Amino acid sequence: MDQNSNNTEEEIVQRHRKEKKELQAKIQALKKTATKGDKKKKKEVSEEILKLETDQEKRHSDELSAFNAQNVNVNDVTATLDSISLEEAGKGSEEVKQCEGRVSKAQRRREKKAIELKERQQRISQQEADNKLGVRHLETKKIKQILKERNLKLNEIPSDGNW
Repeated sequence: MDQNSNNTEEEIVQRHRKEKKELQAKIQALKKTATKGDKKKKKEVSEEILKLETDQEKRHSDELSAFNAQNVNVNDVTATLDSISLEEAGKGSEEVKQCEGRVSKAQRRREKKAIELKERQQRISQQEADNKLGVRHLETKKIKQILKERNLKLNEIPSDGNW
């Protein structure tokens, strides 16, 4: 800490950024060590990652508060705290994205199927609306009207599927 007290605020912030990058690299290495099927190992790794991140954040905030206690210039302190809190907020949003990204394959498949079904229903209803104004529908309507005048009826015969 004695060495850190002689540093300027910019040097401390720069060192904190470097340490954050190193921690991210270490976290990635830890994540790769946890095999896909080993839930116990994954849990241990995630707990260790959380511990490392909280320790680093606490240490960084302690270092900054110690520096700020020695430093009289309040404006510089606010700027540093804002930049650090923005970086932490960005990291927090990345963690939220990672948690959201951990949806099971089956759940993703179900969601995708539901979306496709919804889109299909929309296309069908749109096509039906388009068909009511189409030439074929108007022609069928005229034919039915002519047949009705002659007391005849149009019988639709479903195909047997062989031809």
